[in-house]
Amino acid sequence: MILVILVGMAGLWLAGNWQPVGWTLVAVACLLWLPYALAAGQPGFALAVAAFAAVSLRNHRKAHGRPIWPRRVRVDRRR
Repeated sequence: MILVILVGMAGLWLAGNWQPVGWTLVAVACLLWLPYALAAGQPGFALAVAAFAAVSLRNHRKAHGRPIWPRRVRVDRRR
């Protein structure tokens, strides 16, 4: 399960750095955690995984369509 944790962490890091593959890794980690939580008989953990997936999906949709590199703000230095 440490591997699943590392996949999820790598996905969040990549998604935070505007790399589209990050969202795929986050989804893979969620898909691996959910069956584990259900098989282990931990409905609270399964609910947490579902909530994490919902928040990740919201963040993906919010970021979708934005440029990969954020715009630079021009500062007027004239005084």
